[in-house]
Amino acid sequence: MVAVLADFFGLRAITLPPYDLHVPVEVDNEVKNYLATSGSARNVIINIFTGSPERCFSEAQLCRIIAMIRQRYADVRIILLDHRRQLTLPLPPGVAAHPFSTLQHVMALIRRADLIISPDTAIVHIAAAWQKPLVSVYKNVVDNNDLWAPGYPQASQIIVQRRSIREVEAVPELIMEQIQLRGWL
Repeated sequence: MVAVLADFFGLRAITLPPYDLHVPVEVDNEVKNYLATSGSARNVIINIFTGSPERCFSEAQLCRIIAMIRQRYADVRIILLDHRRQLTLPLPPGVAAHPFSTLQHVMALIRRADLIISPDTAIVHIAAAWQKPLVSVYKNVVDNNDLWAPGYPQASQIIVQRRSIREVEAVPELIMEQIQLRGWL
């Protein structure tokens, strides 16, 4: 994004340092203790919801993503970000909605996660702060996709060619393809 703006203003391209996010020690310890209770070696964070419905995953997509991950990687704990508590589906063993209520807790979860899966939201940029393995899903809005792309080597950006992400049945398969291709779990 910085390079695009610099080019627009006729300036020499500038490279900024990565994001700098602060997580208080007590919050990080709470999250560390929460993650230790599962006994799972690896943690996957899935963000479902965004600020606009057309960018959210559907519950059907979420169910398939969970089933595909659990089938292939039995020792993985899946933690869902659902700050509005909108999920209505029963969660299988090894899957939980995170119990915290602050953004700092979410940042600590992401910092300690092995993989993040998210539509186009701030979660993508929080993952970028720690260069975490990330599969992001964007609807096709060219300026947005370029300006707000994850922008680091450990991130994958899937762009769907529909107005709404939830209209694309293949999203779970596309996500799994990226996980397997990159060897992230």
